[in-house]
Amino acid sequence: MPRLTDSRRTARREQIAAAAMRCFLDNGFSETSMADIIKESGLSAGSIYSHYASKADLMRSVAAELLEERTTGLAAAATPGDVVRTILAPIDRERAKLLLQVWAEAARDPEMASMVQDQLRTLQATTEARLLNWVRTHSTPTEQDAGQATTAAAHAVLSAAQGYVVQIALDPELNPDDLIAGIAARVDR
Repeated sequence: MPRLTDSRRTARREQIAAAAMRCFLDNGFSETSMADIIKESGLSAGSIYSHYASKADLMRSVAAELLEERTTGLAAAATPGDVVRTILAPIDRERAKLLLQVWAEAARDPEMASMVQDQLRTLQATTEARLLNWVRTHSTPTEQDAGQATTAAAHAVLSAAQGYVVQIALDPELNPDDLIAGIAARVDR
């Protein structure tokens, strides 16, 4: 059998991960089997297992993608509201539901927990870097105070973002755009 090129291998991994995401969304992580993912992907078991060792490995891959999406575009954010809009805009209901599953898995899977914690630390540091100038122009006089205020502002923004994920995943009546606009308006004050 011919070897896959790097680009084809990447495409195949993405195909498998997309099938896994659909299965996790439809059935939840605990109720999804590798057989479900194999069927959904249309690939052979051997193909799946040559790319991912287990369902947990697939979930970690899906989680990494979901978490990494949060930092994309933050370099241009200048205010807390910009950070909120940048972090939350790509999160639709499906992604919110998957993020809840990722967080639930992180509570029991040490490898998943480590990955989530690393991503949250990266998101916190990136958010702090984006907010430092805003904090300096809107509040405290000393560098130490500005650093502490920036850390607190980043924690508040990320807590609001996590609350958004929970609300949008669980309440189909909420309008995501209105909720993002409301959160952004509150944190820009």
